Amino acid sequence: MNWITFTKRIIAIVLLVFILGAYFLAPTFQSNSGDGSITPFTDPNDVGKNWKKCSTFWDMMSKEGQNNYELYTLIGSPTILRNIEQPEKTVYLAIGVEKEYNAAEIESLKDFYNRGGKIVIADDHTLANSFSQEYEINYYGQTFWDVDYVYNVSFPRVHAFLDYTEYVLVLDKPTGLWTRPFDKNVTSISLIANGSKDSFIDRNPNGYIDLLDAQGYIPTIVQNKKEGGAGTIIFISDSGIFTDDFINRGGGANGSATQFNNNKKFLRDMFVNRLLPTGGKIIFDESRHEQNKYLNPVYNTLEAITILTSNPREMGLLLAGMCIILIMVIFRAKDKEDWVHKYDISSIRRRADLPDSRREIRDRMKSTVMRKLRMIHSLTYEEVQAMTQTQLASMVKDHDINELLLNDQREFSNEELQMLTDKLRKWER
Repeated sequence: MNWITFTKRIIAIVLLVFILGAYFLAPTFQSNSGDGSITPFTDPNDVGKNWKKCSTFWDMMSKEGQNNYELYTLIGSPTILRNIEQPEKTVYLAIGVEKEYNAAEIESLKDFYNRGGKIVIADDHTLANSFSQEYEINYYGQTFWDVDYVYNVSFPRVHAFLDYTEYVLVLDKPTGLWTRPFDKNVTSISLIANGSKDSFIDRNPNGYIDLLDAQGYIPTIVQNKKEGGAGTIIFISDSGIFTDDFINRGGGANGSATQFNNNKKFLRDMFVNRLLPTGGKIIFDESRHEQNKYLNPVYNTLEAITILTSNPREMGLLLAGMCIILIMVIFRAKDKEDWVHKYDISSIRRRADLPDSRREIRDRMKSTVMRKLRMIHSLTYEEVQAMTQTQLASMVKDHDINELLLNDQREFSNEELQMLTDKLRKWER
């Protein structure tokens, strides 16, 4: 393989890597294009959806002066949490889960939690159950109603407690959480916020309490923490509490002038005082959101690659396989041959004179006689060639055919050749 061929293949591989890189980096350049999901990034081209973003919470944590908080977004898969070096100083945050967690992601989250990682999942549907049910906690998915609300019944007011500090939260069309019955001997699950004795889950949904509806003191925020363990999981049955529209709500009680702490103070204290008291990382999981039809294939590809490469052994095998394939392509692939047909007019040669047609016919008929002799008498080619003219004449027994076979100087007219042809057709022995 010459140097020019080698260079061409290297250029082709570089272009391939560039195209794949652009494909995978597309979500990075689209991060500010908001698609209606609850993300930290607002969209200047569609301000009508910005109320649903959580940019205020992002700014609040990034500017927290007492400790250093680093904020990131995740667009691949939660399996990358296996590679976090300090899980006890990291919060994984999923707001508005629009895709279920698969088996590999669930195992990665459980491993992250067991190593001391902090997890916050805020959702008001049931897709988060794919993970929460691992800890005997389930999202109802149906609407949560309570007699205590602000403006209308879609915005219920609940009381929350963190380290003996009380908060009054206003939620945005939340659902409720089901947990196993609280037992004083079970310390892993604790209640942070719940509805009143008149709260219920409208399962059928008709706006009224029915026999099958869950009723009374419905949990809305629950914590799972092993005794003596560093890991913490907080399940919130409302994703709207993080949005710019709701983060400043709450803080008042019906019929009282006392001003309790509001949504923003609750979220700030939950992250700063309980989860990351000495600072750390907050990872917003964007992979849980459905993307538009153009970016969705890119996100799905990134998710598959992240899952595959999160395990060091699998990542090593993948890289080794890719290197082997590239080496084979460079050194074993053959260049395609030039398909252009080169026509050189100088290569034309004048054809020789045409042979005498009667002499050509005579020679072919002579060859036919020899083949017939072989077939009639079952002789090999060598046996026939070894015979004398006398032996051949005795086998043919026809004067005209013998003249054709034995007299090379004889010239035959067209009529004679026609006559010999008829004799050969009829000749058997």
